[in-house]
Amino acid sequence: MSGIPESISELYTARSIIVYYVTTASAMYFAYGLYILLFGTSIYIMHCHQQEQGDERLDNNLYSLLTIILFVLSTVFVVDWTIESIRGPSAVFNMFKTGSTQPMVDYYLNSPGKIVANSFNGLVPIFLNIAADYMLIHRCYVIWSSRKRVAIPLIIVSVATNATALVGIIIDLIYLARDIPESLHHIGNALVVGSDISSAVINSLITLLTAGRMWWIHRQVRTQAVYASDTLVGTISRIILESGIIYPVFIVLNQVVGQTSTPDEAPFSLYPLAVLSAGIAPTLIIVRAKLGKGIESLHSQVSEIRFTSRPAPNEGTIIRPQAQVHSIGNIRAPMENDVYVGMSKEATAV
Repeated sequence: MSGIPESISELYTARSIIVYYVTTASAMYFAYGLYILLFGTSIYIMHCHQQEQGDERLDNNLYSLLTIILFVLSTVFVVDWTIESIRGPSAVFNMFKTGSTQPMVDYYLNSPGKIVANSFNGLVPIFLNIAADYMLIHRCYVIWSSRKRVAIPLIIVSVATNATALVGIIIDLIYLARDIPESLHHIGNALVVGSDISSAVINSLITLLTAGRMWWIHRQVRTQAVYASDTLVGTISRIILESGIIYPVFIVLNQVVGQTSTPDEAPFSLYPLAVLSAGIAPTLIIVRAKLGKGIESLHSQVSEIRFTSRPAPNEGTIIRPQAQVHSIGNIRAPMENDVYVGMSKEATAV
């Protein structure tokens, strides 16, 4: 034991090595178990209840593909984190067992496996964020009647954010594999932290844009004397806000806890939960909407929404022809102008 400097031995306690990893793993596996249920449910719903046609069917297929990609990437992250949560404490145990710091040096500096694991640990969350951003931005784009002025700024900011994170991770990986100044390592960490904050802002903005669009559509519908249920709009907005805010919240919490506490102080790491929430949040929106906890569950309250045009009177008789009605699950929405197209696309996109 004498070969281990006291400054190093004080860093490793039973809590930081055993309790911290066990509680973090428990939280991660619990979240991943819920994710498995959500993923299976979403795939079943999207592939066994396909009634969409044309563009709606294409959107459904796109969301199915992105949902699968998110789940596969999340699974890769869980496997990688599990392996490293075993190898790390094992290296610490061997250090105290042999009384030498060499096992730790070999693990952190001379282990190709550690570099590979760190690569997955750093790159997989970036790819997860890219896929999640694409799904959420596309949904927002559809809800906003395919307006490029809404989608393009979001795409630009998303690309810049993920590119910044990628540069930061590459710098960190080079720092682990080669002897470079520690100042560059600090720059890499700063880039990653900045990209995380930017990602939280972007996802929050997308959520607000989507919910705000729903509120605007509701107002426009009411001005045309078509009184859609407030419960309908409230439920759709709640799905968007509650599910969409999960990812930004975990990103912020992870950064706050990570920057202000140590493994001895924090009950567990929020990093795995922040990573998994990138896949859970979009999948949860799909499941809640499609299972009837969102739009389709309102059949008993809103059987149909119709817009009636007002033609000029003819020979004393007022005729009110129906507008074309487009079926959306258990809700029927008119398709006569941009407002109603927006409502239809919103329901389909969710």
